[in-house]
Amino acid sequence: MTEEKYSLRQHIIRGGIGGALGLLILPRYGEMLNSIIIDAGEGGTPALIISCILYFVIGALAGIATMPFADTGKELVIRSVIHYALTSLAFSALCLVNGWNRGRWDTLFFFIGVLAVFYLTIWLARWIAWLGEISDIREKLGIKPKRSPLGIVEALPYAVLVLLTSFIVSCAGYALDRTGWVGSIITALIIPAGVFWAGVVLGKHNGFAPAFIVLAELAAAAGFGITIFALHLNLGFGWGAAIPAIAALIGNLAGFALGKIKEKRAE
Repeated sequence: MTEEKYSLRQHIIRGGIGGALGLLILPRYGEMLNSIIIDAGEGGTPALIISCILYFVIGALAGIATMPFADTGKELVIRSVIHYALTSLAFSALCLVNGWNRGRWDTLFFFIGVLAVFYLTIWLARWIAWLGEISDIREKLGIKPKRSPLGIVEALPYAVLVLLTSFIVSCAGYALDRTGWVGSIITALIIPAGVFWAGVVLGKHNGFAPAFIVLAELAAAAGFGITIFALHLNLGFGWGAAIPAIAALIGNLAGFALGKIKEKRAE
């Protein structure tokens, strides 16, 4: 009973904090999705009130998502699907109230698809973290499987994570500012940082994987390319083409070095 009260209290606290942050942050993204700003002359007070409620609901759902959903796989999947459905419902209502989809259902489905990609990114990041823990346990037990050539198999999940992250980050960045300045800064900083982090984790748990350098470059370019196509951007970034590969190389070598240091300390 005590644990149930504690869990309920944590849900209320995190949901409340997330809701408050949603009210502070999400209206800016409302302008991002469409230049329509609700005021007394367009949409009116009822639409503004409904929008604020939905901003709070989406923020609260995001806050609740910071807590573990479940300990078992089946229950985790069910609760995650329910959480995604509720978030999609609230977000769809927000799009319809504000006219972000411009009366087009395909645009609404695109927005919901982007939200689904965001969920998949979080899921994959958690799965990779779990995979790293399993890899360390197997290594300690002496049952770690032999590495694939060039670390291709080991690098694949990290490359997929880079693909999804590149799409989400660049899409959010360039949708904020179509002129390209804000999007360029966000993309140029966060995507290489994400590639670097993925390389560190991969190197720490699986050693140096040359295949990740190529896969990360292709994945980052693909994720960024989808954004360019979806938002109809015309940007020239030839100078930055090799940045993901460089970040992957440095990150993977750093992770490999950290893994070796950890092994020596354990001896």
